[in-house]
Amino acid sequence: MKVPMSKKFKGKTCAYCVKAKATTDDHVFAREFFMLEDRHNLPKAPACPKCNNEKSKFEHYLTAVLPFAGRHPQAVANLQSGVPRRLAKNQKLNRELLGSVKPAWLREDNGLYQPTSIVDFDSTKLEGLLKFVGRGLACHHWELYLRPNDQVSVMLMSDMNSALFASMTSSWRNAQRVVGNLGNGTVHYVGVQAPDPSELTVWTISMYGGLVLSDDRRKAGGQMESCSMWWVITGPPELDEGFERLKKSR
Repeated sequence: MKVPMSKKFKGKTCAYCVKAKATTDDHVFAREFFMLEDRHNLPKAPACPKCNNEKSKFEHYLTAVLPFAGRHPQAVANLQSGVPRRLAKNQKLNRELLGSVKPAWLREDNGLYQPTSIVDFDSTKLEGLLKFVGRGLACHHWELYLRPNDQVSVMLMSDMNSALFASMTSSWRNAQRVVGNLGNGTVHYVGVQAPDPSELTVWTISMYGGLVLSDDRRKAGGQMESCSMWWVITGPPELDEGFERLKKSR
């Protein structure tokens, strides 16, 4: 059965490629990330079939893997409600996850270490999805259609560097700001749109209570830095130059 497209998006251009005509109103954060009772009022953006299909490939992987690291109050219920069914349909991924489980210690906010387990994670799929999310949120909140040649960059920084970067963007003058809390804390995000250039937006996103992704490039140094907040920056092709201008306007 086909679901009719929302009148709000009828005749719109795809927010992701900004080339093709949209045929569906896509949930910027897939409904499968949320519990059934928390799937209302999720941000949407117009999408063409090609972009919708490409985005769904990232979502199929991430909705099956990310819930394992959930730390929010609904973490256990969310993991049990949907993940077994998704992995049953993807036995290859199921085997890969089971084969990569390793014991580890996680440092909590109070400084104490708690025993846990870690699994291998393909961060390129998260980065791929977040590039769609950056364009989708800009369209949803500010009706901003980023041009096809505009840059969308994803930064998975350590939590320490994230704090430093957040202090810089928080002081931008005359910027538009938006805060999102979806599904009782399932997704948190903060968006900032610069006055000039308007295509320059900065998004901080966290899911499931702040998933802890570890940068294994630091293993050789005897430590693993956590990354629980993700950054998406959009802007014109000369993004670096424009970003420097905004830093000087603080």
